[in-house]
Amino acid sequence: MEAKNFTLKTLVRFNTNAGSYDYQPFITLINNDSLTGGKFISVYRVRRSENESADITGIITNEEDKDGYLKLTFGDGFGLTSLTGSRRIRARSVVPPEGSDLTINSTTGEGREYTISLISNINNDIDVVVEDNGLLTTDIQANNLSTSAETYNYIGLGVRPRAETIPPNGTTGQSLVLQYYYNAMEGSGDTFTTSGLTGVYDWSGNSITANIIGKGAGDMASFAGDNSVSGTVTGHTYGPIEGGFRIDGNTHIKTIPSDLFSTRDETTSGFTLMTHVKLFASGNTDIISITDGTDTMGSIGVREGSFIFSNDNGSVTAGTLTAVAQNAGSADARISRWVHLAATVDATTGSTSGTRLFVNGEPTLLTGIQETVSGSFTAIPEFSVPANAYGLIGINKDESSNGLTGVIGLTRIFNRPLTEAEIFENFITSIPSNVVCNEINIA
Repeated sequence: MEAKNFTLKTLVRFNTNAGSYDYQPFITLINNDSLTGGKFISVYRVRRSENESADITGIITNEEDKDGYLKLTFGDGFGLTSLTGSRRIRARSVVPPEGSDLTINSTTGEGREYTISLISNINNDIDVVVEDNGLLTTDIQANNLSTSAETYNYIGLGVRPRAETIPPNGTTGQSLVLQYYYNAMEGSGDTFTTSGLTGVYDWSGNSITANIIGKGAGDMASFAGDNSVSGTVTGHTYGPIEGGFRIDGNTHIKTIPSDLFSTRDETTSGFTLMTHVKLFASGNTDIISITDGTDTMGSIGVREGSFIFSNDNGSVTAGTLTAVAQNAGSADARISRWVHLAATVDATTGSTSGTRLFVNGEPTLLTGIQETVSGSFTAIPEFSVPANAYGLIGINKDESSNGLTGVIGLTRIFNRPLTEAEIFENFITSIPSNVVCNEINIA
């Protein structure tokens, strides 16, 4: 649809304040299903409390009343614009609707059903209008967000991203090196089934396969000296939008070596690591790394209860998280919940590096090495990974210590640093929403 002139009207009910994520998207328009380019519009409810609503009416007057409100985030390919609404958007009520017969109905009410419209005019002005109990309210309004006339080709949530070019060339939309799903699937990668899987299939098209090593690979009694196994893979489970894979402290995933991981040379400018993870325990372990077994190009991990990004060539680490906004915080506060993690390294050969760590789509503040708190970390050493570099998931680079205990899902590696808008686009399109959408109208 033309981004400058449309109306998208939805009839929605937010079922619950439970779940892993504070964001509950219900309208997301994207320019391409590679989830790169940073051109998107997303409208979502922000959960401020995990308690269900005590009532289902009212306008926000006090901060403590904000158990839920709307937010609009718009990416124009250059940056992000985010605006919040003031209308109180309730989840399902914990008390029954007025007039209900308690002998028939449960003590959980149905909650309010909202008609929410996203309206964009020819001047790129965007309004989010809420119809609540017959009352129309313009909850969010923004003027002239962009001069771009890009079209949005996709609408929806839980997008299964894809690559546009094989092999990746490092340009927007064409930079995906690796993409792992963890469903049980046939080896062709096209048909999802309930059959067992003997490896990990790379959906990027670059054929960077991987071995599952340890208990999750199948029958422990079938181990050979090289850790190969025979038997059905047992680690498959549920993930955010696809399957997940259980890593129980005695299981990890190791990719084949690939020169596509050598993403810092004269023609490239950095890389991005991205994955969903659900931790069942904290500890000091790496979640996803690129390494050659000696040096580590980059690694997202957990140290002393916090998420970190590190590069141990020269013993440089990006430090630990401080608690900022609603989406950042320590790993310990997120046990048994899904978290979307991403780290970017922005560098060209001969220059200093800039590193950013994102938690649930938001850039974090890093501390530890720097004297001042900043959204980025500079001066990671110059480091060109050799052609025998590989990826490790769920264990430290020695492949024997500090195994991860948890679940991973939708793991991706790019051969360039994604922008802040692209990171958020990947996050908001790949999380469950707990929303019932009864009607969609587009004009």
